[in-house]
Amino acid sequence: MIRNFERFLTCNFRQITAQRRNLNVQNFMIARSYCQLSKMCWNCHATLHENVEIFCNSCNHIQRVPKISFEDYFDLFGIQKDPKVNLKELTKRFRNVQSQIHPDKFSTKSEAEQSLSSEWSSLVNKAYKTLQTPVLRGEYLLSLKGITISEKNTIEDPEFLMEVMEKNETVEEAETKDDLLVLLDELQDEIADVNNKFASAYQSKNYAAAKNYLIKMKYLMSIENITKEKIQRF
Repeated sequence: MIRNFERFLTCNFRQITAQRRNLNVQNFMIARSYCQLSKMCWNCHATLHENVEIFCNSCNHIQRVPKISFEDYFDLFGIQKDPKVNLKELTKRFRNVQSQIHPDKFSTKSEAEQSLSSEWSSLVNKAYKTLQTPVLRGEYLLSLKGITISEKNTIEDPEFLMEVMEKNETVEEAETKDDLLVLLDELQDEIADVNNKFASAYQSKNYAAAKNYLIKMKYLMSIENITKEKIQRF
């Protein structure tokens, strides 16, 4: 009977331990979820009020890079979510943010903070490059609406495609640097015009048209890059 009683105690002890372990895991998951939803500082547990808050206003510790929600590149620099961006203002804000989070400023901090600094710096660089370039900015804006552009995406516009072929041939046949510079100016004017049309379509919420303009812009920028490469060979 003693042995049976010992077995009974051992069995119950294991069950209680398992239950406590499960309860601890559940409590941890609940606490973690609460921190993620309420956006709490990992260091002092103060509530973070901004959509993108790099530093805690209470303890000034650098925060974790958001993983759950989609990173908003516009919020990162505090600029309006718009197809047209003031590039001088964007560069100014980029330099300001980067000066605060650059890994060199965290060389004497903990390993965790150094790692967070590197993550933020990488994200800020990516965001700046995306918003600085018209095509990347356009693709990003469309992605916020659930629209993506793959390499297989084409446009059903025979007239435009014929123009693209003719432009390619003109660049290939150009024999002087001056001829190429004239072609480059024309291309850049056309790209600016298509970019304006993309912006108007996007602002009017005509996302199908915006997508087509963006694809056209990619075709034109491809020819622009070929033209620039050929100019450099002279």
